[in-house]
Formats: sequence, structure tokens, C-alpha cells
Amino acid sequence: MYHFSETQRTRAYRIALLVGCFGLFLFVSSAHAWNPLVVRGRCQQSGVQCSSTVGNAGGQGACCDPQSSTIASCESNNRCAGGSPYKWAANQIPLTWFFNPNGMAGKSGYAGLTEAQLEADLKRAFDVWTKPVCTSFRHSYQGKTTTTPSFNRPLVMFLATDAQWAQLGAHSSTLAFTRPIPSNNGALQDGDIYFNPRPGNRGWGISPNVARGNIDFADVAAHEMGHAIGFAHTNNKVLMYYSIRCTGNCFRSTLFKDDQDAVCTTYPRTGPCSSDADCGGCLRCSSGKCVAKNIPQARNLCKPCTQPSDCGGASDICVRLTEGNRCSMACDSQDCCPNGYRCTQLTLSTKVCIPEAGACAPVSCTTDAQCGPGEQCGSSKTCEPKPVAVAANSCKLCANSSECGSGNACIQVDTVTRCAQPCVADNFCPTGYFCKSTSAGRRCVPEDNICPCTQDSQCDTGQVCRNNKCQKLGGGKFGDTCSDTTPCAAGYSCVDTGQSKICIQPCGRANTANGAPGGPCRSDGSCDGGAQCFRAGGGTICMPQSCPTGNCASAGGQCYQVGNGVGNRCLCTSDAQCGAGKVCNTSLLKQVFGQNIGACATPSTPAKCETGYDCVDATQQGQPACNTSQPDGCFCFPGKTQGPGDPCGQKQCKDGNVCVRTSQTSTDGYCLRTCPSGTCDIGGICQDAGNVKVCICGSSAQCSNGGTCKIFTGVNYGSCTTGGTNPCGDGTCSASENCSTCPADCKCPSGQSCQSGTCKGGDCGNNACEGAKGENCSTCPADCGCGAGKSCQNGACVEPSDCGNNACEGAKGESCSTCPADCGCGTGKSCQNGACVEAKDCGNNACEGAKGENCSTCPQDCACGSGQSCVNETCTTTVNKEPTGDAGTGTTGECKDDEYKDCDSEGKNCVCVQGTPPGCAGCSSVDSPSASFPYLLFVLFGLLLVNIRRRRD
Repeated sequence: MYHFSETQRTRAYRIALLVGCFGLFLFVSSAHAWNPLVVRGRCQQSGVQCSSTVGNAGGQGACCDPQSSTIASCESNNRCAGGSPYKWAANQIPLTWFFNPNGMAGKSGYAGLTEAQLEADLKRAFDVWTKPVCTSFRHSYQGKTTTTPSFNRPLVMFLATDAQWAQLGAHSSTLAFTRPIPSNNGALQDGDIYFNPRPGNRGWGISPNVARGNIDFADVAAHEMGHAIGFAHTNNKVLMYYSIRCTGNCFRSTLFKDDQDAVCTTYPRTGPCSSDADCGGCLRCSSGKCVAKNIPQARNLCKPCTQPSDCGGASDICVRLTEGNRCSMACDSQDCCPNGYRCTQLTLSTKVCIPEAGACAPVSCTTDAQCGPGEQCGSSKTCEPKPVAVAANSCKLCANSSECGSGNACIQVDTVTRCAQPCVADNFCPTGYFCKSTSAGRRCVPEDNICPCTQDSQCDTGQVCRNNKCQKLGGGKFGDTCSDTTPCAAGYSCVDTGQSKICIQPCGRANTANGAPGGPCRSDGSCDGGAQCFRAGGGTICMPQSCPTGNCASAGGQCYQVGNGVGNRCLCTSDAQCGAGKVCNTSLLKQVFGQNIGACATPSTPAKCETGYDCVDATQQGQPACNTSQPDGCFCFPGKTQGPGDPCGQKQCKDGNVCVRTSQTSTDGYCLRTCPSGTCDIGGICQDAGNVKVCICGSSAQCSNGGTCKIFTGVNYGSCTTGGTNPCGDGTCSASENCSTCPADCKCPSGQSCQSGTCKGGDCGNNACEGAKGENCSTCPADCGCGAGKSCQNGACVEPSDCGNNACEGAKGESCSTCPADCGCGTGKSCQNGACVEAKDCGNNACEGAKGENCSTCPQDCACGSGQSCVNETCTTTVNKEPTGDAGTGTTGECKDDEYKDCDSEGKNCVCVQGTPPGCAGCSSVDSPSASFPYLLFVLFGLLLVNIRRRRD
């Protein structure tokens, strides 16, 4: 599943940015790729049956691992579909596949490419997964075919046409996607791969000659083939199945170690061999054959303990198991364990050897004295761990450690600081906490950043204790953390941003209420119309009525066979298939299935946002505003209320300002005025901040008209908060501005439209766009909002720009400002306010920002220096070495972080774009129709129901 958007961010990243990171910087924590059975150091205990895992994966939503299948508690609570990971059976290897070019070579995004080139790229992409000597995986290309993808063999690499891509319901920004079809025991039956004819509105290329900004066909194909053989997404940035990739030449002919571990564990080599390196998993080479390794058992294995020193050996550690605190051996995926033991992922950072049975042998007892340290004699007359006591003040809000009591520390937890008790090793924390390394040492941190509780007094002011978790009375609202046990308020959904789960209110077009078929279940798990509630990953969905006999007369729609044990269900593809008064609710199901599939349900009235919130499109960075005809993806976000110097994060900055974090570790930021021309109208200094220029100040003397410089916490700079003129876009509707001359500052209230510069009550909001009354997409977006694929420019809905096609198309909003590549000004002219004007000074060897000159509008005067490139009208440092990800500035030869670079396939020739969120210029994202919106909603479905067949009577 491979996705690329105009802003190179997946929807999950967009949601995260809109919700809590309105700033220039979005810092995403890495996740290990081999931790599928644990959640923050603990087995997931929600009893959810996971159906989205494939192979080792360990990525979003994955829960099964071939090497971790015997952890008793995790296995019983986190079973994959059928209890097995997805993989091809041994008799299906070598895996046979076909190529259907579908007549697309040389057309659309394949311009200049031949079928032979694309065919060769597909072969070498598949070859990548066969190269590790420790794997038995092989493939066999069977030639070209005219067969289209289906839900049965053969496996087809398919180049879709524009019409076919649209029919699939895939977004234009999705590069490609795969549909692995498993049986109930996890055996893969098919895995067709679809390629977008216009990937992200860009073109395909063949490495090593991929044009800058285009998409590497082999790189995408290799990623998708990983899905086709059983691997899901991961958050490990360097891996083949990481969900963000670069543009340009990105293809790697060899896999990184974790990719190799994945394919060698899922498809291990059993022989012949000449060395241990030829064997996969826990195997060694003996007499030319791969056999089990012989690992000596540690002396104190399973001995009771309280800390690692109790266990003796250098590789021994003390871990907290269900049966007590026991000595174990550290291991990794290839070191393995003694006979009778298995190397198992216990926590995010720890793999240990535990007995094959999943537990150490019980220790009989009659008194506590007969048990080990930290244990007690339980009711079953066997030793069990004593519960770790919750220290006084744990999880209480604090300003410093002195408020927390002896031994405790005040640490950052999500967006606040809380008291935390110490822990000596993983899992040695009270229930509801996990042991985490912090700046104050290892500390017990609340799971999901939600404080556990037994009574209301243990919670923050305004919260109550429900289901042993502190939560807002009535449920959380915008930005509040949520989980299985901490629900959101009515009308809100628990959204997984990829960093945390938060409450967000859907809005926009008429939708269906919770409990309706095809929508989220009610908080009590109930559904209407015979639908059944399926739960996973903190979210829910009402699967429509079953149809064992094929009859859908009462439910509406048609009977389909759905895989993974879901059975036959009544589904629809259009409103016409539903009865009177019902619609085909595709809000969740079309994303799950990757095609236009829904359930017949009764619609509710369009959801409206609370006062102070705007209904925005998360797929377009919050612009434009949503309306009743807007497709899914609209959510309520705080209105733009913050001006220069005001704090921002969940609150948005006014137009003409951006939210900037003062450090990588800060959770919020401050609004700074932008200065694209190089001049600060409110005073201060215009400073480059990566791909944008902002106004900062060091003292009030730098501010205009007696303005004040507000210095930000922890740094020596700030923003001028008053003074200067009031230009359009400063967030203040001045006396010289009105809704016509400056709609950005003088936007009319809901229900009013701008008529001759005055906001007048009328019909704005009646779902009829009335141009005669002054309504357009700018003055009344509620009625005149632009449809999918269009944007509002100067009051008119226009098609997306084809910037870069060498044609200056003014009707599409292109100008020398918005698209200098096509509409650049000639010699002697400069771009000012979107128009090329005579600029006598352009060419005088003086770069005059006040006159609109920069490296894009007047390269004669503002050419970038050696080692720099012009990125977004700003000269940006280019380095010719692989960025390490360490905190650098770009001038030392290192990009600030992996998210802030644009490099070639070898990590060289990088352009550092400081402050650009992940997926910056030159990066792309990996996602599919079956995953992108579920990531936005719950990150729960993944490949949940992709095995769908139309029932034949």
C-alpha cells in the first residue's frame, strides 16, 4: 500500500498535524518492527480479535508474529484471523505471477516508459525479497496477461486506467495498493497489485533515471510485493514496508536487516546449506541441512527474582511474568533460546526466552515465605507476583518533583507534567502503567497517557473515574485522549493519529448516526437493523445484517461473501440498492474493502460543529471548508483564533501566521507572522524557518509603532504582538477592510453572505449556491463549497493546478507566484502579487526582497550559493552525504532529521528542509484505499475485510 499526497503526508499525519501540531514541525517517534503482540510493554488485554496482521509486520494494527505465537496471555487476547499470520503455503512457492500492462505503457503517468521497462522493473522488485540467503521465498514470472485482478489466482500486477482507478474508489494521491486475500487459517490465496496511472498527479520513472519529483516504479512495486507476500506497514523509517518513501531514485536492491528477518522468519530456508548464515530463524547448518540450534540453558532460568542481579549471568534478566518475577535470558530474533524455550517479544525493548508452554513452572506454597521476593502465596496455593503498589501522588499534575514525594519525579506525560514513580525493569509497574526511560530515569508512565484510578478523587479536576480510567464526565471532546475504556462524547469519534488516540467530531455532509449499519457502534456495542458490532484497535464498526440464504430484502443491498469468518453480509454499492429513505453508508466500509462498498442505513441530519470550531477537510490540510456535498474526511477543528505571539497547538493561528515549535521536544508552539516578501509589517526580523519565512524579535525596540516583543519560554526570541499596519491576512478586520476586499480577516458569520462588502443575513447555509446574492466558494463555502479535486481561488472553484507542465494556466489559479515553474517572469521583470511587472532593479545584482525578489522570482539577483537549492522560494542547503538523523542544521552536512530531507536512493544529494513535517518536498507516503481512512478513523481495519466475493445463488 503506497500513498503520496500533495503535501506528502498520510491522512494520519494530517490529522495529527491539524489536531496537535499546527506548527512547522511534526516529530514522529519510531516504533520497532518486531513488537506485534505487545502494546507499550504489555500484552493487549482488550480481548480484541485482530484481523489486520500479516506475517511479522509489527506495524499499524498488527498483532501476530511467527516467533511470538506461544505467549499465552497475548495469544488468547490478540489472535489473528483464524489464529494464524498471513503467508503463502510452501506448495505455492515459487510464487507465480503475471503482468497486465493494460495498454497503459507510454500513457498518463507512464509517459516515455515501455512495457519492457516496466516488466523488467517488476521482476527486479520481486527479486529483492529472494536475495537473503536465509529465505526459501522465490517467485516465478509467467509472462503478460489480459486477465484483470480478482479475488482468486492468478496473482496480477495491474496498470489501471484513469477510469478503472476512479471506479476502485482510490484517491488520486494513492500510488498503488495490494489486496492480499487470506483463507481463515491465514493462507494467502491471492495478492493482486494495482498501480495508479497518475501517481499523486505525478509521473512514474525507472531508476536510476527517475526525474526529480517523480515516483520510482520499482521502489513502489517492491513495497507492494512485501504486502502481497504477507507484510504490513511498520514505523521503522528505513524499512521496505515503512509507510513513507522518497521521490526520485529510491529503489534499493538489497533489504535492510529487519526486512530480511521478516522474509527469513516467514519463509525460512531449510536447506541445503553451507553455513549458519544460510539458515533462517532459530536454525543452524549441520551436514548440509538447516536444523535447530542447540542453546545451553541458563542456570537460573525461571528462578524468582526482584532485579537482574538476582539472576547471575551476564545475559540473564529479571522479568515480570504472569506467574511471578522470574529470571530469563535476553535474546533477539536470531539468537533463539534453549530447547523448550522460545525467544519472545516481552516489551517494546526486551526479548526474552520463556518456556514453550508460555509460563515458568508453578511454585507450590502454603505461605508467602515459601515464595520468592516480591511474590505471595495465592489462593491456588502457588506463588504469584504481588501487585505493584501505586505510589502516593502518582499521575497527579505537578510543576516540579518536590510536589511528588520521595523517590517520585515530575515528568512530561503527553501535553502535561505528572508525578511518576520509579521502576527497576520492564513491567515492574502498577496495573495501568508501563516502565519507560525518561530524563528522570525509568519511570512508570500511564498507558495511553490516561491515568488509572479507583475513585474520582484520583483524577484531575473535571474528570471522573470510569472503568478504572480517568475521563471527562460524558466523554472526551476535541483533542481529549480516548481508548477502549475512555470513550468520546456523543457525536465524537476516537481517532488514531499514529501517535495517540484522540476524540474528534466528524462533520459536513449528512451522515449516519452511531449504531447504523456500516458506521461506528454505539458506546454500549449495540447496532441497528440486525448489524453486528466488530471491535478492534479502539474503534468499532457495525457490520450489516448477515444473509446466510442470500436474501437481503429487508436490509437492502445484495448478499456478498466476506472472508475472515465474517460470513455473508448485505452490502450495497449505491443508494438505489437501498429502500426508500435509506442511503448506502460507505463512510467506513469503502475504506475497509478498498472499493465502493457500504451498508444500507437511515441518514441523519448533517453534523454541525460547536461554537468556535470549523468544519474542515482533513485531506486538504484543513482547507477548504467542508459542506454537505463534501466527501468523507471532514472534521471539526478549532477556528483560527490565535494571533502573533499567542500559543498554538490544538488552537490554530490566524491566516498569515504559522505555528512554530521552539524545540523538538515541545508539545505546543507559538504563532509567528509570515514574511514571504522579506519584510515584517509588525516589526522584527524576517527569519528563514525552513520552507517559510517568519517574523521574530529579540527586543521591543525591533517592533513597529511601539509594539511589544513577547519572548517565548526557554528561548531568547519571540514575536511582536502589537504595532504595525493591519494588512489583509493578519487576522484582524480593520476599518479599511471588509468581507469583499479581505475575506480572510472579515469572514461573514455562519448564515450570512458577503454582499457588496457587507455581511448580510440570508440564505447562506440553505444548500443552494446563489451567485446573485453574492455567494461563492469564498463568501459562502457552506453552499458553494468546491467538490473533490477542486479548490476555491478568488471566489471560484478551479481544477487542481498542473504546475510543472510548461503551460501557464491562469484559469487553474496559476501565476508567477503560485506556479513560477510555468509562469515565471522573464528577464527584467519580477513577480509581485501574482503578476509579472517591470522591475528595473531585477538584474542589478542586488537581491531586494521588499520588491518581491527571491531565488525563484529573480534568480539573476538572488541565485543560491554553492551547495544550495531553491526550495519554496528559499535557498536551502544541499548536502552530499547521508543524513544521520542527528540534530543538525544542514550546514554541517546533516539534515535535522530523516523527516526533513529530500535525498536520492542512496541517501545522498540531500536537500535539508528544516521544519518541514514528515513527507516534505521529495518524500512520499504509503497507504491504500483499504488503510488510509481507517488510519484516520481508528487505525483498526487494515486488511480486515478485503476478502470479499459476491455471493452467487
